[in-house]
Amino acid sequence: MKEENTRIDDLLDINIAKEVEKRETARMDASFKERVAAGIKETAVPAPEKKPDRPAEIVIEKSEPVHQDNSVSGSREITIDEGATPGRKAAKAKDVQPVMHPDPSDPSVDTVIYDPEPATDEQLAKRTVADGSGPRAKRRQRRALLTDNARIIIKDVIIACIIALVISAFIRPTIVQETSMEPTVEPRDYLLMSRQAYRFGQLDYGDIVIFRSDLKLDKEHNKLLIKRVIALPGDTIAVNGGEVYLNGKVIDEPYIAEGGTPGDVEETTLGDGEVFVMGDHREVSVDSRSFGPIQQDMIVGKAVFRLWPFSGFGTLH
Repeated sequence: MKEENTRIDDLLDINIAKEVEKRETARMDASFKERVAAGIKETAVPAPEKKPDRPAEIVIEKSEPVHQDNSVSGSREITIDEGATPGRKAAKAKDVQPVMHPDPSDPSVDTVIYDPEPATDEQLAKRTVADGSGPRAKRRQRRALLTDNARIIIKDVIIACIIALVISAFIRPTIVQETSMEPTVEPRDYLLMSRQAYRFGQLDYGDIVIFRSDLKLDKEHNKLLIKRVIALPGDTIAVNGGEVYLNGKVIDEPYIAEGGTPGDVEETTLGDGEVFVMGDHREVSVDSRSFGPIQQDMIVGKAVFRLWPFSGFGTLH
């Protein structure tokens, strides 16, 4: 009985070896397209992963010739277990589901599965338009992004211009060039002037104002001066002996530079709209002592804030 089993195993091994050799020879001698034209297809099926104690299996699948109706019959799959002991190699066969293959010679078949051609750039572009990844779609996205960015920039510029116009209607920067307001304001101080201060408020004693004088800066422009308000319409003002008298009383001026107020001004009563102004550095200031009271409508604004230098940053008094 054992000898009969051994003989059967040996015959089976011989048949399997012959079948493997035959398949290998056919695969090496014939090209893939010739076998397809002849109606023969051979597929290598991946073997299962190797186990630590046994080598992998070799699996060969044989397909029947392709029929004219583009269908094939069932095929047999032969598995050879190389891990078995010599003389007892196990072989098994199982049914494999039929595989449909188009006939390359049929003119109605548009696609040849065994020799696909790579798509051209134009075909790829057409395929990717639908999902938004094609060149045209990307260009449209870039244009849309640029348009959105341009809209945002234009909107910001318009808002900035509106804010600038509103600010300029109320605030105007100015730089002091002279020394007539020392020590309160120094040359090259950067100030903010309120242009609407006296449209919504009243002129008061001690205000530092900027006005357009009769002194010529050039042929077309009058010189802007910065001075302090000393007397208002209806007040009586006089300067005598280095002291300033307002309505008959000497006024306290802690803001002026050393040296007091030189020069004499006879007692004068200011009319409607007249304002008497003087600089804090009385020894060098050209003010109402020399050119008289100014008209209130000559005032263009009130100096309210110093931006520079940072050591003097803050409101003016």
